[in-house]
Amino acid sequence: MAVLDEASDRVVELLADPSDEAAYQSKGLVVGYVQSGKTANFTGVVAKAVDAGYRLVIVLGGTLNLLRAQTQRRLDMELVGRENILRGAPDHESDYADDPAWAQGNFLTHGGLPSSRGGFDIVRMTTRDNDYKSLLQGIVALEFEKQEPALPLYDPRNLHRSSARLMVVKKNKTVLTKLVKDLNKIKTPLGEIPVLIIDDESDEASVNTSNLSKPDAERTAINEKISELLRILPRAQYVGYTATPFANVFIDPSDAEDIFPKDFIISLPRPAGYMGVQVFHDLDLDLPPSERTFANSNEKEHVRDIVLNDEEDDSCLRKAMDMFMLTAAMSCTARPTVGVTATSSTTPCSSTSPCAPPTTASFSPWPPACGTRAATPAPAATPVCANSSKPMSPPSPMPVPRAKRSPQASTSWSPSSGPHSCGSAVTTSRSSSSTVTRTSRPVRPTSTSARSGRS
Repeated sequence: MAVLDEASDRVVELLADPSDEAAYQSKGLVVGYVQSGKTANFTGVVAKAVDAGYRLVIVLGGTLNLLRAQTQRRLDMELVGRENILRGAPDHESDYADDPAWAQGNFLTHGGLPSSRGGFDIVRMTTRDNDYKSLLQGIVALEFEKQEPALPLYDPRNLHRSSARLMVVKKNKTVLTKLVKDLNKIKTPLGEIPVLIIDDESDEASVNTSNLSKPDAERTAINEKISELLRILPRAQYVGYTATPFANVFIDPSDAEDIFPKDFIISLPRPAGYMGVQVFHDLDLDLPPSERTFANSNEKEHVRDIVLNDEEDDSCLRKAMDMFMLTAAMSCTARPTVGVTATSSTTPCSSTSPCAPPTTASFSPWPPACGTRAATPAPAATPVCANSSKPMSPPSPMPVPRAKRSPQASTSWSPSSGPHSCGSAVTTSRSSSSTVTRTSRPVRPTSTSARSGRS
């Protein structure tokens, strides 16, 4: 939990101050191991970003309906919460009424609508079953309320009293075209809206693969729509997430409209108990094959040759399926499901599934004849809950981010200490296991003087 808290802080503190008068558009990349908790990380980033003042969050949730719905459910369960989902409706009208986790109380609860407790609500623009659609009920659903109409939305007197909007959209040209069209219709000036764009699996479909140096060349469809969103939303912060960043880092950095991570690249730490390729193969073992044994070789220990008597022999396949089912059954019964609440600083957010893995990795010995020994997966990182049920503090001026401080400043802009922050339920432990790379970027002007990039 502490590692997740620290890792999400490292991302949010590199974004622009949402209440700054001078708009700045950051573009960054977060790199993590395969299936290592990247979704948990950006859930924490979104929670802290809306606390800091970002009021429109667009999550690009893959190219398939299934993946988009999965991401929507995860954010609804661990960030949005029951009250924001229901908004006064009875439980049986929820789009999760048929979800066992809803009936078991595994969705986050705020103890009431956050706006009734001195905070702000999170308004869903998409649901588990419905991707973004043109707003037939009226464009007012995307309008941002202002307590002080004469002041811009990003002014703290408006920003921290306005609801946040969240949408999880598929990387689909038609869907993104509808979103761009609706944004261009709203009365709130787009230049006043602090926006966070999270691009899940940012190397898939998002990168432009056209050669723009050729005559009449056009950007690929999804890249064009992302570029259009960034053009019309000057306060947008783009953060890509991927385990395979090769395509992203080779984007032409001179193309200002593309998604090259010009401001930062962050490498997430390897989670404790993570079972990756290095656990099962001898990637870095400096021993000749003849000297490798079960004691010094991961591959010898975990990988078994499949020996068939003939083409019809399926004994190894049957044994592998048996071991998979037994391991999964052991994982499901290892510990009871824990409900998610925001009423206690000691209660963690639960796994998204009632079939939660055990807290430590464990192994079951396999017969050495064939197959690969299966390992129970380590638990995913626990997300940070936003807007706890404890009384929230009244709106206050935005703390000064790193970009506006001298290196000697003793205070810091804590992403989790925004005017309506629920605070952190854990103690943050700073470690050196994460890597942050800041790429070069232009000078950021302010209303009074020019300023350089963050120290």
